[in-house]
Amino acid sequence: MQFIDIIKNSPLRIFDKSIGGLQAGQLGVLVSRSGTGKTGCIVHIATDALMQGKKVIHVSFSENVNNTIDWYREVFKQMAMATGRTSEDVYDEISRNRVILSFPSSAPIESVFGTVSAVMDAQGGDVSTLILDGYRLTVADFKDIKAIKDYAKAKNLNIWASVTPVRKEAKIDESGIPDTILPYMDYIDVLVGLKTEDDAKKVRMTVAKANVKSDSKDMRVSLDPTTMLVIEN
Repeated sequence: MQFIDIIKNSPLRIFDKSIGGLQAGQLGVLVSRSGTGKTGCIVHIATDALMQGKKVIHVSFSENVNNTIDWYREVFKQMAMATGRTSEDVYDEISRNRVILSFPSSAPIESVFGTVSAVMDAQGGDVSTLILDGYRLTVADFKDIKAIKDYAKAKNLNIWASVTPVRKEAKIDESGIPDTILPYMDYIDVLVGLKTEDDAKKVRMTVAKANVKSDSKDMRVSLDPTTMLVIEN
């Protein structure tokens, strides 16, 4: 099945342009308070890669990995509606290039990467995207963040991490960026903040760091509060 039209017309093309794309060897971070839609957004990003025939490993640091699987099924359902195929057909075709792994939030990053490397070897080593969903970056040791960057470069991966501020005293700015993430900025290539609008009609997405210079932080995309998928403003 070809998804050329869906890929070409996806709001993620605007998202990519706003951040200058996330390149192999780089770390991108989606950050917001809990319940804002990071998992739905990051699954949308992963599914876009899958539609392009790329392989994805999704690492969930949540005890409820079924929630992650449900998000993928929802995105596949939306795709099926656009292609006129059944969601089962879409799921079977695309999910063969996706592996979901589950770890406790306390798992050492070295252990996570040990398992990921084994899966990559089994996949033939041509995985392009690694998702770290729910990683506790704002309380991580600097050596762990450096290890993530080094791993991305060594394996030629682009790594997306979804992050929720852990410390209650964290101060959140108007873009949804917590001050507790600022010490790690040297290790982050792309940083996107998510924040629910006051009228709750959408979740605003703001670029705080990107591969392209811009006078505006507005990404011209947001999250649909119902599906938590990326939509054009």
